[in-house]
Amino acid sequence: MHNDIMAASYKERPPMLAPSSYAQCPYTMSEITHPETTPEDGDRPKVPSYTEKETNANTKPENKKLIDAEVETVHMILNRIGNDKYSTVDAYLNAKEMWIAIKRLQQG
Repeated sequence: MHNDIMAASYKERPPMLAPSSYAQCPYTMSEITHPETTPEDGDRPKVPSYTEKETNANTKPENKKLIDAEVETVHMILNRIGNDKYSTVDAYLNAKEMWIAIKRLQQG
């Protein structure tokens, strides 16, 4: 993935954002609902349904890939921009917001 990102054209976007690799909507963690379960042996009581916050530890593997892609993209953006833009965009939480801010800075 990293090679695809670095090989992107300079015409429309900096080389760190390949169109096929950049997640257009950042992944946000949500809540996970676990249904009521009945133990197989029947001696123990049922476990009631419950909801918990999604964390890195309980995230599904396909969602971990999205999170890892987002982290790598943010890392590349912060490493490739100059110090004058860094102080403006480092406070944003995801790559999409950073990219919008960089585009605004380039226009003004």
